Amino acid sequence: MDFRTSIEPNLINIKIGLNTKFLTIGSCFSEVLGNYLNSIKIECLNNPFGVIYNLKSISNIIQESISDSDLNRKKIIKKEELYVHFDYHSNFRKENLEDLITQIEESKLIFKNGLINSNYLVITLGTSWVYEKKDLKEIVSNCHKLDINLFEKKLLSLDEQVLIFRNLYYHLKEFNPYLKIILTISPVRHLKDTISLNNLSKSILRVLVHEVVSQFNDVSYFPAYEIMLDDLRDYRFYKADLIHPNEIAEEYIIEKFSTRYFNKYLLTFITKWKKIKMALLHKPFNPKTIQHQTFIKKTIEKIQSLSDKIDIEKELKFLNNQLEK
Repeated sequence: MDFRTSIEPNLINIKIGLNTKFLTIGSCFSEVLGNYLNSIKIECLNNPFGVIYNLKSISNIIQESISDSDLNRKKIIKKEELYVHFDYHSNFRKENLEDLITQIEESKLIFKNGLINSNYLVITLGTSWVYEKKDLKEIVSNCHKLDINLFEKKLLSLDEQVLIFRNLYYHLKEFNPYLKIILTISPVRHLKDTISLNNLSKSILRVLVHEVVSQFNDVSYFPAYEIMLDDLRDYRFYKADLIHPNEIAEEYIIEKFSTRYFNKYLLTFITKWKKIKMALLHKPFNPKTIQHQTFIKKTIEKIQSLSDKIDIEKELKFLNNQLEK
């Protein structure tokens, strides 16, 4: 008997190769995927603005970056001797105001340059709930742990989010006509909203994705959300907080992503590269032995055979430093 519901994402006609370039933005899965892509030598600008949970904030940051809009300084505050911005992750914080502005503007430029060269943009949506700063009457990405009474919690409706996505889509395609978009929904449950309201939020996101994928043929959906909740529906696949997927779950979901999107050559390369990575992690008791030195030289030869396909400078430097002079 089969005691699981195995979810196999629909295969696509155009497959991703080793030279495909990615950019990820949004909630946690974008970061997990970006880390994986970089680990297998696929070029990926990974969540450069930190975790962003809602579509409105994602759209604002993207459009502000590609249009070279001036930064909204009204959203900058000083908290505990550090300047932060309501539209940006707490990683963006500086003791000096101008340093914060410089940090944000540099990240916007990096994002813009990354986007124009990317083949795929992965957007992971986390929630339909947003917080509006009452005095500014604007939705914020990060409340920076201020008094919750300063904000009004709102639920973005399906119609609102469809309009937000359409507007974002057309701006993205105007900026990079060849860009393809992959949408995912974060499987992380926002229990602070309560289970009922979290389910309401995720339901709106799922209908949103269905709507826009139906409308745009270069937008696809990867069901990380369904794989986690319906295939891996067991707390052994969660971290200790019982909210976030653990490493086993992340690896399983990534494997499903690879099967759907990667071409045969890339899948073969990944198998070879994982063996090389295992060799790089090897820690000998005595690195000066003839046996280990031979092992290092053979590993260098394997990596050099891939020099026309990937950047191997970091790995070669690491191994060459272990060779006896």
